[in-house]
Amino acid sequence: MRASGEICSKAWPRRPLAACVAATLMLLPLSACAISVVNCQDAGAGSLRAAAAATASGGTIDMSGLTAAAPACATSTITLTTGQIDITQNKLTIIGPGQDHLTISGGDTLRVFRHQAVVTTPNPELYISGVTISAGFQYGSAAKGACILGDSNLNNSNLHITDTTVSGCVGKMGTE
Repeated sequence: MRASGEICSKAWPRRPLAACVAATLMLLPLSACAISVVNCQDAGAGSLRAAAAATASGGTIDMSGLTAAAPACATSTITLTTGQIDITQNKLTIIGPGQDHLTISGGDTLRVFRHQAVVTTPNPELYISGVTISAGFQYGSAAKGACILGDSNLNNSNLHITDTTVSGCVGKMGTE
Protein backbone atom coordinates (compact mmCIF):
# COMPACT_ATOMS: atom_id res chain seq x y z
CA MET A 1 0.00 0.00 0.00
CA ARG A 2 1.26 3.48 -0.86
CA ALA A 3 1.51 6.38 1.52
CA SER A 4 -0.98 9.16 0.79
CA GLY A 5 1.64 11.62 -0.53
CA GLU A 6 3.37 9.00 -2.68
CA ILE A 7 0.89 9.15 -5.57
CA CYS A 8 1.31 12.90 -6.00
CA SER A 9 5.06 12.84 -5.57
CA LYS A 10 5.41 10.30 -8.36
CA ALA A 11 2.76 11.65 -10.77
CA TRP A 12 3.67 15.34 -10.90
CA PRO A 13 7.47 15.13 -11.38
CA ARG A 14 7.01 13.10 -14.55
CA ARG A 15 5.20 15.92 -16.34
CA PRO A 16 6.01 19.22 -14.62
CA LEU A 17 5.45 21.31 -17.77
CA ALA A 18 2.04 19.74 -18.37
CA ALA A 19 1.11 20.32 -14.74
CA CYS A 20 2.11 24.00 -14.97
CA VAL A 21 0.19 24.52 -18.22
CA ALA A 22 -2.92 22.81 -16.83
CA ALA A 23 -2.77 24.89 -13.64
CA THR A 24 -2.37 28.11 -15.65
CA LEU A 25 -5.29 27.30 -17.96
CA MET A 26 -7.55 26.74 -14.99
CA LEU A 27 -6.90 30.32 -13.88
CA LEU A 28 -7.59 31.98 -17.25
CA PRO A 29 -11.14 33.05 -18.21
CA LEU A 30 -12.55 31.35 -21.28
CA SER A 31 -13.77 33.81 -23.91
CA ALA A 32 -16.70 31.62 -24.93
CA CYS A 33 -17.98 31.28 -21.37
CA ALA A 34 -21.03 33.02 -20.03
CA ILE A 35 -20.73 34.44 -16.54
CA SER A 36 -24.01 34.48 -14.63
CA VAL A 37 -25.13 37.38 -12.46
CA VAL A 38 -26.89 35.87 -9.45
CA ASN A 39 -27.92 38.91 -7.37
CA CYS A 40 -28.99 42.56 -7.70
CA GLN A 41 -26.21 43.99 -5.57
CA ASP A 42 -24.10 46.85 -6.90
CA ALA A 43 -20.80 45.07 -6.23
CA GLY A 44 -19.34 41.88 -4.84
CA ALA A 45 -19.43 38.24 -5.81
CA GLY A 46 -22.24 37.39 -8.23
CA SER A 47 -22.95 41.03 -9.14
CA LEU A 48 -23.12 42.63 -12.59
CA ARG A 49 -20.06 44.73 -11.73
CA ALA A 50 -18.05 41.61 -10.79
CA ALA A 51 -19.17 39.84 -13.97
CA ALA A 52 -18.14 42.83 -16.11
CA ALA A 53 -14.69 42.75 -14.54
CA ALA A 54 -14.28 38.97 -14.93
CA THR A 55 -15.66 38.32 -18.41
CA ALA A 56 -13.13 37.98 -21.22
CA SER A 57 -13.50 39.86 -24.50
CA GLY A 58 -16.03 38.06 -26.67
CA GLY A 59 -17.79 36.68 -23.61
CA THR A 60 -21.33 36.94 -22.33
CA ILE A 61 -22.82 38.22 -19.09
CA ASP A 62 -26.03 36.31 -18.38
CA MET A 63 -28.62 37.99 -16.16
CA SER A 64 -31.57 35.97 -17.46
CA GLY A 65 -32.23 34.46 -14.01
CA LEU A 66 -32.75 37.83 -12.31
CA THR A 67 -36.47 38.47 -11.93
CA ALA A 68 -38.81 39.37 -9.10
CA ALA A 69 -39.31 35.63 -8.60
CA ALA A 70 -35.60 35.16 -7.86
CA PRO A 71 -34.91 35.51 -4.11
CA ALA A 72 -31.56 37.23 -4.77
CA CYS A 73 -33.27 40.00 -6.73
CA ALA A 74 -36.64 40.70 -5.13
CA THR A 75 -36.75 44.30 -6.41
CA SER A 76 -35.84 43.43 -10.03
CA THR A 77 -33.53 46.48 -9.96
CA ILE A 78 -29.78 46.81 -9.80
CA THR A 79 -29.11 50.30 -8.42
CA LEU A 80 -25.54 51.47 -8.89
CA THR A 81 -24.06 53.30 -5.91
CA THR A 82 -20.30 52.89 -6.36
CA GLY A 83 -19.87 54.41 -9.83
CA GLN A 84 -20.56 53.52 -13.44
CA ILE A 85 -19.82 50.00 -14.67
CA ASP A 86 -16.67 50.16 -16.76
CA ILE A 87 -16.50 47.72 -19.65
CA THR A 88 -13.00 47.31 -21.07
CA GLN A 89 -13.57 44.26 -23.28
CA ASN A 90 -13.42 44.78 -27.04
CA LYS A 91 -16.61 42.76 -27.52
CA LEU A 92 -19.14 41.95 -24.82
CA THR A 93 -22.72 40.65 -24.74
CA ILE A 94 -25.05 41.39 -21.81
CA ILE A 95 -28.31 39.42 -21.73
CA GLY A 96 -31.13 40.11 -19.27
CA PRO A 97 -34.48 38.41 -18.58
CA GLY A 98 -36.48 41.06 -20.50
CA GLN A 99 -36.94 44.81 -20.28
CA ASP A 100 -40.04 44.38 -18.11
CA HIS A 101 -38.21 42.12 -15.65
CA LEU A 102 -34.91 43.83 -14.82
CA THR A 103 -33.82 47.47 -14.51
CA ILE A 104 -30.27 48.74 -14.14
CA SER A 105 -30.41 52.18 -12.51
CA GLY A 106 -27.88 54.95 -12.10
CA GLY A 107 -29.94 56.19 -9.15
CA ASP A 108 -30.20 59.68 -10.73
CA THR A 109 -26.58 60.30 -9.66
CA LEU A 110 -24.32 58.59 -12.22
CA ARG A 111 -23.93 57.05 -15.67
CA VAL A 112 -24.77 53.34 -15.91
CA PHE A 113 -22.23 51.92 -18.43
CA ARG A 114 -19.02 53.16 -19.98
CA HIS A 115 -17.59 51.01 -22.76
CA GLN A 116 -13.98 51.92 -23.35
CA ALA A 117 -12.26 48.95 -24.94
CA VAL A 118 -8.59 48.42 -24.17
CA VAL A 119 -8.07 46.85 -27.62
CA THR A 120 -9.88 48.79 -30.35
CA THR A 121 -9.14 46.54 -33.34
CA PRO A 122 -11.39 45.20 -34.72
CA ASN A 123 -14.17 47.66 -33.98
CA PRO A 124 -15.33 47.46 -30.35
CA GLU A 125 -18.86 46.20 -29.92
CA LEU A 126 -21.27 46.12 -26.99
CA TYR A 127 -24.50 44.13 -27.27
CA ILE A 128 -27.20 44.61 -24.62
CA SER A 129 -30.57 42.90 -24.59
CA GLY A 130 -33.43 42.22 -22.23
CA VAL A 131 -33.06 45.04 -19.69
CA THR A 132 -34.23 48.56 -18.91
CA ILE A 133 -31.55 51.15 -18.21
CA SER A 134 -32.87 54.07 -16.20
CA ALA A 135 -32.03 57.04 -14.02
CA GLY A 136 -28.62 57.67 -15.56
CA PHE A 137 -27.18 61.11 -14.85
CA GLN A 138 -24.28 63.24 -16.06
CA TYR A 139 -23.62 66.90 -15.34
CA GLY A 140 -21.11 69.41 -16.61
CA SER A 141 -19.99 71.25 -19.70
CA ALA A 142 -18.49 68.07 -21.20
CA ALA A 143 -21.22 65.69 -20.02
CA LYS A 144 -22.15 62.90 -22.43
CA GLY A 145 -23.96 59.60 -22.28
CA ALA A 146 -26.04 59.56 -19.11
CA CYS A 147 -26.95 55.91 -19.55
CA ILE A 148 -24.24 54.53 -21.87
CA LEU A 149 -21.04 56.20 -23.00
CA GLY A 150 -18.79 54.38 -25.39
CA ASP A 151 -16.30 54.41 -28.19
CA SER A 152 -17.99 51.42 -29.77
CA ASN A 153 -20.90 50.10 -31.75
CA LEU A 154 -23.89 49.55 -29.48
CA ASN A 155 -26.20 46.80 -30.66
CA ASN A 156 -29.37 46.13 -28.75
CA SER A 157 -32.67 44.34 -28.73
CA ASN A 158 -35.43 44.41 -26.16
CA LEU A 159 -33.60 47.32 -24.49
CA HIS A 160 -35.51 50.19 -22.92
CA ILE A 161 -33.79 53.42 -21.86
CA THR A 162 -35.76 55.80 -19.66
CA ASP A 163 -35.41 58.78 -17.31
CA THR A 164 -31.83 59.74 -18.12
CA THR A 165 -30.49 63.26 -17.60
CA VAL A 166 -27.58 65.10 -19.15
CA SER A 167 -27.30 68.62 -17.80
CA GLY A 168 -24.99 71.36 -18.98
CA CYS A 169 -24.71 70.24 -22.62
CA VAL A 170 -26.81 69.25 -25.61
CA GLY A 171 -27.71 65.60 -26.19
CA LYS A 172 -28.29 62.48 -24.14
CA MET A 173 -26.32 59.75 -25.92
CA GLY A 174 -22.58 60.01 -26.17
CA THR A 175 -19.47 58.71 -27.85
CA GLU A 176 -15.86 59.66 -27.42
